[in-house]
Amino acid sequence: MSADEGDPHATPVVTLRPMTASEYDGWIDGALQAFAQERSAAVGIPLDVSVTRARVQLTGLLPEGHATPGMSLLVIVDADANDVGHIWLGADPDRANTLFVWDISIDAEFRGAGLGRAAMIAAEAVARHAGNDSMSLNVFGPNVAARRLYESLGYRAASVQMVKSLEQPRS
Repeated sequence: MSADEGDPHATPVVTLRPMTASEYDGWIDGALQAFAQERSAAVGIPLDVSVTRARVQLTGLLPEGHATPGMSLLVIVDADANDVGHIWLGADPDRANTLFVWDISIDAEFRGAGLGRAAMIAAEAVARHAGNDSMSLNVFGPNVAARRLYESLGYRAASVQMVKSLEQPRS
């Protein structure tokens, strides 16, 4: 039975297609802002500092934009041919034969339907086809929903960075 035949627990099927240059131009600023906001909230740095750091990081990782060698910027497409999100894959900088998920996002109106899970499963097929034997990613600690998704897909914590605010109590 497929997801569209009424099984509420079935994972929908998605396809991944290469992002076009114009889609990249529309995606990059939103991805940068979303990453910077999530990092700012998780790490406790000012948003403007996080945006500046994210811009430097993304420029270094994607010097040729959507055509950067070794990076796959993909659009997630659902069974009804709707573009529902984006996923960015590339080599893991720390592990051989490992595909790294640099970013994944499902558009707000499509969230909660299992499309993130389906996109990760599709990314696993991409990784296997490319000869990788594992996948890795980073997730900010406060993003509990994403952490649960990744754990349910078999990901395990490889390291955990923790922080404590030493802000003075207000009297």
